[in-house]
Amino acid sequence: ISPTQVGVAPQGTAQFTCKGAGSPAPTLDWLVDGLLVQPSPGNQYQVVEDTEGTSTLSVARASVGLTISCRVTSVYNTAIKNTTLTVWALPNVPTGLTSSVVQADVVMRWRDAENLPTQPVAGYYVRYTSQSGLRTTVEKHTTTTSLSLKNLEPNTHYNWTVRSVNDVGFSAFSTAQRFQTGNSTTAAVGGSDPIYTEIWFLASAGGVLALTFLLLIVVLCIRRSKHKRRSEDMFDPTHMGPEPASSLQWSSEPQRIDNSYTARRAAPKELPYVPEPIPLTNQNDVNLYDHVGAEHNYQYSPTTV
Repeated sequence: ISPTQVGVAPQGTAQFTCKGAGSPAPTLDWLVDGLLVQPSPGNQYQVVEDTEGTSTLSVARASVGLTISCRVTSVYNTAIKNTTLTVWALPNVPTGLTSSVVQADVVMRWRDAENLPTQPVAGYYVRYTSQSGLRTTVEKHTTTTSLSLKNLEPNTHYNWTVRSVNDVGFSAFSTAQRFQTGNSTTAAVGGSDPIYTEIWFLASAGGVLALTFLLLIVVLCIRRSKHKRRSEDMFDPTHMGPEPASSLQWSSEPQRIDNSYTARRAAPKELPYVPEPIPLTNQNDVNLYDHVGAEHNYQYSPTTV
């Protein structure tokens, strides 16, 4: 009979083979825990025999350990061979969960419960979830009964739980436990002290803001200077070009001209002004525009040449 020992997962299926030889050919029977197997459709036990004297027993939906026996009977004697069927159990749920927190680092520990019968535990899966922000959940594998995590989110509550795994499958998760991290991380990049790293970061940010403000002031001063220079050039008589020839001389006093009219214009009070010649018409009150778009009021009165 073979194999001599079989182990299956709960609700698994196991097969056993038995062969007898002799002349005349012996008969083969199967016994489970001492009871003769009577194969039938839908039965948990099924027997298949071939023409070479080999019989195969299939045990389905195994849930408990069994003693499987093959009985070979000939005209001369009877022989019985035994084997065992072991139903491996799922691993038990880990117990005794504890956690030790130092600022943003944590060490989680637990105990492994015994299984009877047992398959060796292959490892553990630790699942932890932050209770702030996006509530991120992470699951990590380890082969020992502890797990260390570093640089977690500071000042944050975490829930964590653990389950075991073996060749059969996973246990259920343990009851969730909670821990809270401290206000800052225990390590910074390059091994520097986190407090000094934070101070350096704030100082750098302040320097960038101050430099940006100074650059903005410089740009505004340059733009204002260019605007002022442009305004001065616009009203500087030396930039207006030569005065065009004209029989009309502009001043604050009336003058006689060829068309028998005099013109009076108020001299600008704020800025020097050199106008272009403007044709005069026989009107008493006309608003004219000079070449820079400034509006001026001209008074005309008839006179006699």
